[in-house]
Amino acid sequence: MNIPPLDNPVSLKNKGNQAMAQGNLVLAKVLYQQALFLDANFMPAHYNLGNLLRAQGNLEGALSCYRKAAQLAPADHEIQVNLGATCFQMGRYQEALTAFEQAAALAPQAAEALVNLALVRGVVLAGQNQLKQAEASFRQALALYPELPEALSRLAQLLLEEQRLEQAEPVLRRLVACQPDHPTAHLNLVLLLQESQRVPEAEALLRQEVIRSPQRSASHANLGNFLRQQKRYQEAITAYQHALELQPDLWQVSLDLAQLCKEQGRLEEAEQALRHVLQHKPDHHGSWNNLGNLLAARKRPLEAEQAFRQALAIAPDYVDGYYNLGNFLRDEKRLQEAEEAFRQTIRLQPGHAWAFNNLGNLLKGQDRMAEAVTCYQQALALDPSLVAVHHMLAAIQGETPEHAPAQYISNLFNQYAENFEHHLVQELKYDTPQRLLQVVQEVAPQRRFARTLDMGCGTGLVGMVFRPHVDYLLGIDLAERMIALAKQKQVYDQLLLGEIESILPGLEVPCDLFLAGDVFIYVGGLDSLLKVVADHASPGALLAFSTEHLDSGTFVLRPSGRYAHALPYIQQLAATNGFNILSFAKIPLRLEKDQTITGGLYVLQHP
Repeated sequence: MNIPPLDNPVSLKNKGNQAMAQGNLVLAKVLYQQALFLDANFMPAHYNLGNLLRAQGNLEGALSCYRKAAQLAPADHEIQVNLGATCFQMGRYQEALTAFEQAAALAPQAAEALVNLALVRGVVLAGQNQLKQAEASFRQALALYPELPEALSRLAQLLLEEQRLEQAEPVLRRLVACQPDHPTAHLNLVLLLQESQRVPEAEALLRQEVIRSPQRSASHANLGNFLRQQKRYQEAITAYQHALELQPDLWQVSLDLAQLCKEQGRLEEAEQALRHVLQHKPDHHGSWNNLGNLLAARKRPLEAEQAFRQALAIAPDYVDGYYNLGNFLRDEKRLQEAEEAFRQTIRLQPGHAWAFNNLGNLLKGQDRMAEAVTCYQQALALDPSLVAVHHMLAAIQGETPEHAPAQYISNLFNQYAENFEHHLVQELKYDTPQRLLQVVQEVAPQRRFARTLDMGCGTGLVGMVFRPHVDYLLGIDLAERMIALAKQKQVYDQLLLGEIESILPGLEVPCDLFLAGDVFIYVGGLDSLLKVVADHASPGALLAFSTEHLDSGTFVLRPSGRYAHALPYIQQLAATNGFNILSFAKIPLRLEKDQTITGGLYVLQHP
C-alpha cells in the first residue's frame, strides 16, 4: 500500500474522503488515523472514521468515533443523527432516542432527525407496551417519510400482534412495494391472507415472488411451507428441493424436507435430507436424533443406535436424545438399558410426562405393576390429558370402563403403524384374517359379497384376504397412519378416517358383509356398535369378527389394555339386535410374552 507522507490533518482527511469514494476503505482508514495522530481533536476525522467503521459493520468502533465527534462539535446535528442511527442498529434504543432528540433540538427543521426521532420513539414505546402511543409515533414517522421501510415494518408488526388484520394489510402491501426484498414482509402478508381465509391470494403472492426472484432460495422455501400447510405434499417437496438446489447450505429447509418426507412414508428421501443437514451442520444433535428414529424405522438398528449416541455425545444433557434412545432400546428388547434411558430422561426433565408413561409401560410389561402404577400416576399428575395413561391405569387396577378412549386408540396405532404388520404377523404369529375367511366360506360357501365393510381396517391385512371375494370393499379406521398404509395396498375401493359408529349412519348403501379382525378388543362394550351394524345391514348380511375370549361374565379390560368378551355376552347382544350366531370357535389368537392368547371367532347373520 502507498501511504503518503505525513501532511496536515485537513489534507489527510480530504485524501481519506477520496479513498472512501473510490472504495479503498483500508487506505481511507489509515489516512483518517494519521489525521488523528496529528490532531487527536480533529472532529471531521473522528466523524468520517465513524462513517467508515459503520460501513464495515464495526458498530462499537463507529459509536466511539461519533461520541468523540459529538464532544468536539456538540452543535452538529448530523453527528447526533449518525450516533442515533448506530445505536438503533445495535438495539440500544434508549440511547438512540436521546441522540435523535438532541439532533431535533439542534435542527428543528431537519427531516432526517425528525423522522428517526418519531421512529425510535415508537420502538421505545412499543418496548414499554404503550402500543397506542407507539402506533402514533410510527404513523408520525410515515407522515414525514411515507416509504420508510423500518417504520412500515414496525407498524405492521404492531397491528398484526393486535390482530388488526384489515389495518395491517395495506401497511404490509406498502412495505412490499417499497422494499420487495424485505426479509419478512411477503411472509407476513401471506400469513395475514391465510388467517383471513384468503388462501388463493396467499398462494398467488408466493408464486409472484418466485417468478420475480426465481434465484432467491427463500421464495421457494416459503412456498414449500405454504403448500405443506395446505397438505399439497408433493408440491411442497418440489419447492423445498428447488430452494436447496439454489442454496445447498439451507440446513433448516433440509430439516423441513426430511420431516415432510418421513410423514409421507418416503423414508429413503427423508434419510438423504437428514444426511444433507449433517453434511452442512455436523454438530446438530437434533438431526442425529431424528436420523436415529428414521434408521430405527428402516430396520437398521446398529446405525440407529450410533446416531442416537452421537446426538448425546454432542449434547450430553439432551432430553429428547435419551427419551428416543429409550424407545429404541425398548423396541430392541434391551429392557434394562431402556429403563435407564427413560430414568435419565426424567432426571434431566422431571416434568417429562411421556417418559413416565413409557417407563410405566416398560415396567408393566415386566409385571412390575406397583412401579408401573407409580409411573402412570406421576404422568397423570404432570399431564391429566394423557388418555392412554388413564386407560392403562384402569387396566392395571382392575377397572373396566365401557369403552377405550378413541384418542387412545388413534394415538396407539399411529405410533405403531410402521411396525404393525411385522410385529403382529411375524412375531405374534397372527393369522386371524385367514381364519375369518375360512369360517365365512364355511357358513356361506361360494357366496360373493356385493358390499363389504372392514371395520377397523388397520393396514389392510383383512382386506387383502377378502378382496378376491367381494365386489366393493370399504375400510374404516381411527388412525390416519394406518389408513395411509392401507391405501398403499390398493385393495380398498374407499377408505374413511373416523369412528365406526359415527361413519356408518352416513352410509347410504347397506352392506352384506361386516368384518372386524381384532377390533372389538379395543372397543369394550359392543351393544351400540352391534345396533348400528344391524341398522345398516342388508337382508342376510354376515358379521364376522374376533375377540379375546373370556370364559364367563360379559367383558373385562385386561392388564394388557385390551378387552376380552364372553360368549354369553355376545349371544345376548346378538339376540337383542336380531342376529343369529352361525359359528363360534375358540382359536389361538396371537402370542403374548411367548404365551398363546385364546380368542373367539364368530360369524353372525342378520335376518
